[in-house]
This record gives sequence, C-alpha cells and structure tokens, in this order.
Amino acid sequence: MFNLQLINEIQCSKKIFGEIKSLDVEISTDSRNFRKGQLFLALKGDNFDGASYVEDVLKAGASGIIFTGKSLSDDKLRDFTEKFKETIFVETADTLIFLQEMARARREQWCRISASKKILGITGSNGKTTTKEMVKFFLEQIFGEKVCSTRGNLNNHIGVPLSILSVRDSDEVLLIEMGTNHMGEIQALCDIAKPDAGIITNVGGAHIEFFKSNENIFKEKSSLFYSVMNKTENKGIFVLNFDNPYLKTLEEYENIISFGENAGRVRLEIGNASVKLSEETIIELSCKNILEPFNWINFVAAYLLVSHVYPEKKDLLVKSCPKFKLPNNNRTQRYQLNGKDIYLDAYNANPASMKASIESFVRIINTEKRDINSYLFVLGDMYELGEQAKEEHQSIGILLKNLGIKNAYFVGQYAGDYISGFGHGAKEFKTRNDLKEQWCNLVSKFDGIFIKASRGLALESLMDER
Repeated sequence: MFNLQLINEIQCSKKIFGEIKSLDVEISTDSRNFRKGQLFLALKGDNFDGASYVEDVLKAGASGIIFTGKSLSDDKLRDFTEKFKETIFVETADTLIFLQEMARARREQWCRISASKKILGITGSNGKTTTKEMVKFFLEQIFGEKVCSTRGNLNNHIGVPLSILSVRDSDEVLLIEMGTNHMGEIQALCDIAKPDAGIITNVGGAHIEFFKSNENIFKEKSSLFYSVMNKTENKGIFVLNFDNPYLKTLEEYENIISFGENAGRVRLEIGNASVKLSEETIIELSCKNILEPFNWINFVAAYLLVSHVYPEKKDLLVKSCPKFKLPNNNRTQRYQLNGKDIYLDAYNANPASMKASIESFVRIINTEKRDINSYLFVLGDMYELGEQAKEEHQSIGILLKNLGIKNAYFVGQYAGDYISGFGHGAKEFKTRNDLKEQWCNLVSKFDGIFIKASRGLALESLMDER
C-alpha cells in the first residue's frame, strides 16, 4: 500500500493538481482491471500511452492520476480537475521513473516501521519463479499472511516496483524476484529493492541473444550478490549452488551458504521423495510432490535461505516440507490425462532448463522402471539464443539421442536443427497448429508424453486436443 503523502518526498520533477491527503492506496497501471480507489499510473511506451484511459479510470473512482507531461492537453486536464475535485493529478516527465521512485520511497518507509523487516531477492537463469514460490512457502510457515512477494513472474523494471508498492505495513518480509535480459537491469532493480539476503539459482544460457556470453550473464546475475554484500558490509546471508561453475567463483564471505551434490559447504543426496543435507548435522527434507532433481535443488536453496535468515525456525521448516505443492502454472507439471502420463513444462525454455528437465525426467522414468521407449518427447523452440540458436538446438537433439530416446517430435522454426542433432526417426512440425492437426492419431500409441518449449509456442494447448 502507498500513502499519497509520500508523493511529496519523491524528487522527480512533478506538478501536483489537487490536495494530497494521508490516504493509503493501491497502485494500478492497467485500466482493464482497475478498481475504485486505486491510484492510476499512466505508463507511456513507444506504441501506447496509459493516459488514453484516464477518463475511464476517473469514472471508475480513481483516487489519483499520475501522467507524463503533455499526454493530457491543458484543456483535458482542466476539465478533469474541475469534474473530479477529490482526485489528485500528478504531472511528471517520465511515469516509469516516477513509479520506481515511488517504490524507493515506500520501501524506505516500510523498513522504518521495524528493524526486523527483511527484503529477500532472487535471480538466476532458470528456476527463479519456482524458487520464489518455494521461499514464499517457507516464509508463510513462519509469518502466515504477513509475506509480500512478487506476483507470478512480474520481475522486471515495472513488476519489481509494483511488488514493492503492494507491501503492507503489517508484512514482515518482502520477497522480490528479479529478471533481466540486458546488462545492468539487475543492478537497477537492486538499487530500488535493496535486498538484505538472496539466492542466485544458477547461471546458464537464458537470453544469451542479448548477453552474447555466459560470462556476461554471470556478471549480470552476480549484481544481486554484490548488492546484498555492499548493503550488509559483507555479512548478508546468500545462497549459492556451487555445482554451477560460475557461482562457485564468487567470494565466500562469512554468511555465504554454498551447496550442491558435488561441491559446497552443504552437500545434497537427492532421493525419490526426499533430500539429505549434510552440514553440521544431517537433515532430511521430505516432499512427495517434488520429483525432479532440479526442483529439489531449488527447494533446498529456498530452505537454506529461510532457515539461515530465521535460524530459530529450522525445526518448523523441516516439519512443513511435506505440505509443499508446486503451483499450477505450466511449469513442471506431471499428471494423468486420458490414461497417459503427462509431463508438461511449457512455460519457458532455454538450453540449461531444457537439459535439466529432460535429464530429470529420464532419471524419474528409469527410477520408476518404466520403458523410456513408451514415451514421446515433444520439444519446441528455445527463444532468445541469437547466433547460438542453431548450435543449442542441435545439442539438445544430441542429448536426446545419447539418452536413448527413440520417439521425438520437434516443433517450430528450429525443429530442423533439433533433428540435425537427433538424427533419423523424429518428426518435424513447423508450427503448433501443424502438430495439432495430427495430434490425436500421433500420440495414441504412447503411454506418456514429455512436453517442453518456450512460452510463445503455448504447447500446453495440445492437452486440449481430444
């Protein structure tokens, strides 16, 4: 919640029309789901201007309007201020910058309420949204509803400020997910959020089209690490997976919790429905709802962060593990449909996440003593790989072949590159609709289906075909 009087503390250039009262409001940037009493911030982009919808939100009962100068004509502004006398209007040079400054002001105000309030940050090439949900689960075991976290994956220069602005005075912890696809973005988000502790899940080839190299991705992700260390004078709690060759090069300060199956201070032994952690003592975390090794790694990272920030709650956290369930959001879902075993991960894909998902699923199938040749693997394009797209898709095709997988369908503009790595026997489909037309007949002979691709292909829609 944002108190309107904080507008007076924001240093951005602004003109205020109307009287600013001490009123707590929610912020909205979307006129389509606007609710009475909210403050509407009219973001302006290359091809849109939220100021076009000011009249709509005023009629819906907006408590205030923040708009870019000249997006409203003088006549329009005069007309609105006369008709809606209880509404404040704030004109600024850049509504995005103003949004970010609002978030800074709110974060500072919230932190002043109590020294016990914490801000936790999460970033990484893969698994950050899932890990965020896991951290949130553990935090809720301690604080109940007094946890504010990033909604969905609203983790960019707009989503992070909106997440901060949604925090309530009564919340005890603020959990912020940070995403990036260009250099410098994580540092900018850290400057707004100022996290006290954090996790980098991993470093891999996500968005490599823009970063050009894994080394640049590492540099970008490590901004969260150095931000936490700078704020805490190198005493902040930070969780790092030392099985990742990049993360293990970060400096080991006093409160760095390094972990991994093969490296790190905390060693993992992943079982079928549990994981053993060897630190000072051996702790076992159990949860039948987590199958994939990579999600166990995410779960361990979440547990280590929360259990070290709140060490007096370790026993409570361990006991709560069996209750955890992954959210239903097209990420790593496994379920039965029409008698078939479905593994669906159609939310996003990059080389690291594709490799981890395939290897984990094959490991699960082998553990369950099922026949891998009774399964069909449906893989779609991985986006934002730039010049490395052809090579990366070929390498995943080679991975399937080396794992002994015989049945594969490839979908999208890079289907041919998958096949060049996989070899003979796979089917190629240029579009999702091409596959849909034949889907029911093609899959009838298989006991199970593995599906993974980048979000743009929306391969989860295949599950609607009957």
